[in-house]
Amino acid sequence: MNVIGVNVREVEGRARPIIAPGETGKTAFLIRSRRGPAHTPVTVHGVAEFSRVFGGLDTTTLGAAVVASFFDNGGSEATCVRVTRPAASVARQVLTDRTGAPTLRVEAGWHGLRSPGASGNTLQVTVVDNPLGSTEVPPQVLSANAAPFPLTDGDTLDVSIDGGAAQTVTFQAGAFENIAQATAEEVAAAIRQDAREALSFAAPGGRVMIAGRNAGPSRRIALSGDAATTLGFTGTTADSDAGLEDATVIALRGSAGFGTGQAVRISTHGRVTGATPLAATETIADGASFSVTVDGGIAETVTFAEGGRIADLTNATPDEVVAEINRQSRGFTAGLAPDGALMLWSNSLGASSTISLAAGGIDPLPALDLAGQVPETGLTAETAIAERSDADSWIRINPALPNGNPLPHGSVRAATAEVDIAVVENGVELERFTSVGMEPASTVYAVDVVNDALAGSDRIRLLDLASGSGLGRNLPAAVTRSAMTTTGSDPAPLDVDYAGNAASRTGLHALDTTDFELLALADTTNPAPAADAIAYCAARGTAIAIVTGPADADLTAMIDFAAPLRASVSYGVAIWPHGQVANPLDTTGAQPLRTIPLAGAYCGMLARVGRNSGVWTSPAGARAAILVTGLVPGSQVTDIEHTDAAVRGGVSVIRALPGQGIIADAARNLSTNPALRLVSQRRLTNLIKVSLGRGLRLFLQEPITPRLFAQVRDSVGAFMTGLWRGGAFGTEDREDGFVVLCDETNNPETQTQFGLLEVEVRFRTPSSAEFVVVEISQSPAETVAAERS
Repeated sequence: MNVIGVNVREVEGRARPIIAPGETGKTAFLIRSRRGPAHTPVTVHGVAEFSRVFGGLDTTTLGAAVVASFFDNGGSEATCVRVTRPAASVARQVLTDRTGAPTLRVEAGWHGLRSPGASGNTLQVTVVDNPLGSTEVPPQVLSANAAPFPLTDGDTLDVSIDGGAAQTVTFQAGAFENIAQATAEEVAAAIRQDAREALSFAAPGGRVMIAGRNAGPSRRIALSGDAATTLGFTGTTADSDAGLEDATVIALRGSAGFGTGQAVRISTHGRVTGATPLAATETIADGASFSVTVDGGIAETVTFAEGGRIADLTNATPDEVVAEINRQSRGFTAGLAPDGALMLWSNSLGASSTISLAAGGIDPLPALDLAGQVPETGLTAETAIAERSDADSWIRINPALPNGNPLPHGSVRAATAEVDIAVVENGVELERFTSVGMEPASTVYAVDVVNDALAGSDRIRLLDLASGSGLGRNLPAAVTRSAMTTTGSDPAPLDVDYAGNAASRTGLHALDTTDFELLALADTTNPAPAADAIAYCAARGTAIAIVTGPADADLTAMIDFAAPLRASVSYGVAIWPHGQVANPLDTTGAQPLRTIPLAGAYCGMLARVGRNSGVWTSPAGARAAILVTGLVPGSQVTDIEHTDAAVRGGVSVIRALPGQGIIADAARNLSTNPALRLVSQRRLTNLIKVSLGRGLRLFLQEPITPRLFAQVRDSVGAFMTGLWRGGAFGTEDREDGFVVLCDETNNPETQTQFGLLEVEVRFRTPSSAEFVVVEISQSPAETVAAERS
């Protein structure tokens, strides 16, 4: 019952699926080119995009020029397949890692695919270190015990930072859910509350980390108090002096650039430390000097003299000594160790970081407590990041840092293991991939980044040779403009290479999963590839092959070329002659024009006409202008010769006509059936087949009932009506243009019980006025002109 107001009722839907017209003008090209992936369809939307993938114009291939003529004439989307022989090879070289073992093979490529040919021979590769993350490591202590911690109300922990006064942390029961079973998070929060100069957080495994806010040789953490034992801050974990020995969790000054799966290097500086703390004042003789040799290089001399940073050499303070040394140093730095001893360290890191001292004429080393001290060489330990925390700036590593080689916090830096890989050609850097590594589990794995299908390299691809050298050490060693050691080649394809193989998806069969309406061959005018292209389009049933004969063929030879390609129902169009375009490769003026087949320009014109007027419009005459510089010499023919070529040979002739320019003057396909002779008829038929083939998939799995018959008729009828309104069938009345049959008459139960639904669509394909005959007769009274077509 309806009520006063708005009544909403749910009823069975009456809407029918909408069948959209298929896209037209999409053109597939089989080409040769300077570079690019072989036997792989790549869709481009302009000359610049084509050049980025396949290279620009060159003297040995026509692909770039033919595709450019397609876009010049109105084409908007081209799917290009570069055809090569199986013998085609790629330029390549091998990069070695930090141990000298082969680690990466670099090949000419495109987004992870091989790019055969000589264009890769001129490529060079530069590798430079560029860690994604790099930071100093502050002093830190990790509790030996794990939660729950059996604290009691009032327990205290004294935290001393950098030798300063202890900050007392008092654990109060009110801050814990159960202080007798305190969690690591609760303990860390209490430490942060009372010890403001320290950082504290819950580390993996329920342990507590305490770290300083700054890094440097004088930085130190010391812990004491009755809670220290409960938490596990005793012995080697009572202070930060043990460094990072056997560490599995490391606090960082910042975690930017550190990610799970990345290799990370924990490195120290080569250093030398005084035997005892410097006194409040030291006496240093005027003119005393010592030399410092860093990393085996040239010695640097430090001289103490009046007028420097030390006001009184007889009462030199530790800070003045450090300032004076740093004023003169270049490759090393001076500072004070946590106990106040003088420390000198190389500015470099790792196993090659060394420092050594030698006394001058007047020796200051005894006064500085450096006499006889044995320098320590820098260390590097490689590991991988298993987990990271952005909030607390820590990483969990696996494997743990080695035991027996302490890594003191004061001179430690953590850096991820990555490099930049740059591609160079003729001294110009073409592209650079920044901060890529060799760990497959990381997001910056070099092979994945460089070979990425969307954002990868346009010029190279990488293959991991699994050097086995270990984390970080498998990273490519730094090189500058390393050249390819094996050259690539691209011999001219044979007819069989264009035909391709369905199993391996090569040649024509590289297009098996690609949608297109038109197909053109850019670099071959041999009869066999032309026949194969037409047969391939016929097998698809929805595409047209545009073929051309040899560049030097006259019209008679072209008719002979086309004769064996003809059939009653044809999916091919033969065009003649070749055209000429400007030749930007000519720098001497000897060859200002270049001859190319006009298949690309013709396809561009078809795309333009279909887009502007519909595929049912004849692509001939004034609307079918071909934008090229000219036609090959000797290609002008008479009207009679042109007519003979179209009628007898099925050849569509492109002509230069006064007042019209260069136009397609016929629009014939290679059909021998006069009723199916026009290009527009084949294009319209293909459009309907493609559109209905896709649109009717909406009805799959629906019950076959009279209701389904009606839905199919309505949907197909609506689509066909749209074409009729656009003028596709050339009739005044819709009923004269098409008929859709889908009912019990063509779907008997003996058929539908097996799930078969048949839709019959009949439509009219109008003819074009190819011949206009003007009859003129004279009579004494008047002259009469009658047009008959």
